[in-house]
Amino acid sequence: MSDGAGRSRDRERAPADHPLTRSDAEILAALVFARGPVGLSRLVADAEYLIRAIPTYDEVSFGLPRLSDANLVVVSFADDGGIEMAATPLAQSLVVPGQGDGTVLDLQKALGCRPYPEPEVEDRSRGRLPGLDPRDMEAVVAASQSWRSRIPPHVWARFWALGAEPHAGFGPQAPKERRKEEPPRRSK
Repeated sequence: MSDGAGRSRDRERAPADHPLTRSDAEILAALVFARGPVGLSRLVADAEYLIRAIPTYDEVSFGLPRLSDANLVVVSFADDGGIEMAATPLAQSLVVPGQGDGTVLDLQKALGCRPYPEPEVEDRSRGRLPGLDPRDMEAVVAASQSWRSRIPPHVWARFWALGAEPHAGFGPQAPKERRKEEPPRRSK
């Protein structure tokens, strides 16, 4: 198929041909950051590192088909039955190391995502990624968050006492709930 100017549009489709969301750009950033095929656990870990939030099952299961259709991600099944994902060379080329605002913002701009806080309409017409089970995602998220439960309450109390304002989801409880449990400070 040609676009009228003699260019083939079958394999090298431009990202703008597919409405992509900010969460798609965040998932893609995690895959670009990984620089190679990764499983679901690594995708979640890298996304959490980059954006300080864990992608949801809906974001991953609907986002990967959109990214794949845009020729930005390759998805395959590993020998163990798990899913493997990798950013394509086209996706890697959208981020120039040492230039721009950072991987996530650069990708959001390059993909034509609406800037935050503008509302987005997510295209779910391609359906969910086949083979991605919500229970697998739940298990990966639980494992990713398990480190929080190993931090003793007195350490969390000290953390909150320092006036830390964590991002959403950080810590075993929401900041306001945790602060209510803080022991009173001793006067000297």
